[in-house]
Parts: sequence; structure tokens; C-alpha cells
Amino acid sequence: MKYLLAAILFVIPMTACEDRYRYPCQDPDNFSKTECNPPKCEADGSCTHLLLRQK
Repeated sequence: MKYLLAAILFVIPMTACEDRYRYPCQDPDNFSKTECNPPKCEADGSCTHLLLRQK
């Protein structure tokens, strides 16, 4: 019984997951938009190449 409850408590939150991005230019669908490409995005630092930079 407790394993069933644990499984239910684990599975329910996982079904609510969806793709979300902190910044619109991190979304692959927006990569080609003008607001995600220089020079328009450089002022606020929202360029795709800046947001996806690996450290």
C-alpha cells in the first residue's frame, strides 16, 4: 500500500511537466527570430548564442 502511494505521489507531478524556457530566445522555435539575433538582442543580452553558452 505504501509503495502504491509513493508511486502515485511520484507519477502525478511528472505528468504535469512541460517544456518551459526562462528566456524566449532559449526556445529552439525562436532561434531564427530577429529579436534573438544580433544586433537587436545585444542590448539586453538575450541573444541565443549568449544564453546557450556552456561554462
